[in-house]
Amino acid sequence: MKNLMIIFLCLTLVGCSSAQSQFKQQGFGDGVYLPKYPIIFVHGLGYSGDYWRESKTFKEFNNLGWDTGADLKPKLIDGEVVVSPTIVKPAHIYTLSFSSGELAIVQQGKELAAVIEKIKIFNRAEKVILIGHSMGGLAIREYLQSDYYKEDVGGFVSLGTPHRGSNFDVEKLALKIIPKTVRNLVWKVDTKSDAVRDLRPKSIYLEGGLEPDSPEEFKSKDINLNGAPEDEIDGLNNFSSRPLPQGIMYSIIIGSGCPLIASREQCSWSDGVVKINSQDLNQIPGVNVSGDVLYTDKDHFGEANDSWVLMKAMKPYLVQVQ
Repeated sequence: MKNLMIIFLCLTLVGCSSAQSQFKQQGFGDGVYLPKYPIIFVHGLGYSGDYWRESKTFKEFNNLGWDTGADLKPKLIDGEVVVSPTIVKPAHIYTLSFSSGELAIVQQGKELAAVIEKIKIFNRAEKVILIGHSMGGLAIREYLQSDYYKEDVGGFVSLGTPHRGSNFDVEKLALKIIPKTVRNLVWKVDTKSDAVRDLRPKSIYLEGGLEPDSPEEFKSKDINLNGAPEDEIDGLNNFSSRPLPQGIMYSIIIGSGCPLIASREQCSWSDGVVKINSQDLNQIPGVNVSGDVLYTDKDHFGEANDSWVLMKAMKPYLVQVQ
């Protein structure tokens, strides 16, 4: 009955008809396509779930008849991750908003795990699909490469993700020609936060090392959040001890556009924030999986608006209902 209602909407709504027309241009056949599993969209540094919810992508997916669920908001209360709302309506697509947009990536993985569990329960789903923009892709990897991963992910799409780190700094002299108040309207980031610490190229979080060797410029050296910043960290990119799980379809979307707040030099080798080679998971030495690579000409901040590149990446995760 639900599928019949979706088909009826697609036949009667102009927006849906337009979306279906573009859908076919991407190599899809006739009929209605729905996600095989619930999809969770994960935001990047300094943002919230609104980054996705306000994007062109979500509008196009709604036009295709995909139901938008809640923006899940995890919080750490008495040592336990609690997710609100407590009751979640079954839907095709969801977002989450981390308890902080600048949270240590270790904690982001735990918050994502709690959100996944809640969505699985309310959708009676065995698995989910995860799509992460920028740092959101590393949060997803933190979960996938953790010892608490539950083999409940069917696909992973990274979009503009700094798999090997990013040294972009909104305080660089080249960007001071733009007033800080204007820059903050686009992207407000605390450059001394745990998230920025973890995102730096060759960071201890990414490549491993001793916590005491973490740069003094950051607020904390406690990378694994155990309260004692004296440990040796097994880096996320050490795939021999922290492999990515097999049996998952991996897609990598690489951006190459140029945002207004980046210098021309930055744009020659990046999407304005993340180097092109850092976005390519396949290029990390020792990586134990391979992913399909797609490209978008959007810049780092607008990559979520390339709905049809995302649709191509998601094609393996969709099922035809007519």
